[in-house]
Amino acid sequence: MPSVYLLAGSLFFLWVVQQIVKGYTRRSFDYLLGPPSRHGSSMDLNDRRRADNAGNFSDLFRSNEIGDADFAWIKEFGKTFRIHLPFGKERLYTADPKVSRSLS
Repeated sequence: MPSVYLLAGSLFFLWVVQQIVKGYTRRSFDYLLGPPSRHGSSMDLNDRRRADNAGNFSDLFRSNEIGDADFAWIKEFGKTFRIHLPFGKERLYTADPKVSRSLS
C-alpha cells in the first residue's frame, strides 16, 4: 500500500512541475486587445460553464451572417487581436496580409 501512495505523490509532483514549466514557457497574448471571454456573474451556473468552455470562439458561429463577428472585432480591435478558445486557450487572430505572408 505505501507504494501506491509513493506513486500517487510522484505523479502529483510531476504534474505540478509540468504546470510550472508550461506557465513559464507559454507564449502569452495578454498584451493584445481582443473581445472578452463570454462569462459573467449575471448568467446562471449552466450558462457560465458553457461560456467558459466556449470562450468567444463560439461567437464566430452564432453570427447571423458569416463574418459578422470577425468584422466587428476587426473594427473594434484592429487587424490583429487575440481570441479566447474553448477551455481557456488563446489564439492570435489576424486579418493583416503582411503578417499572414511572414508566417507562411
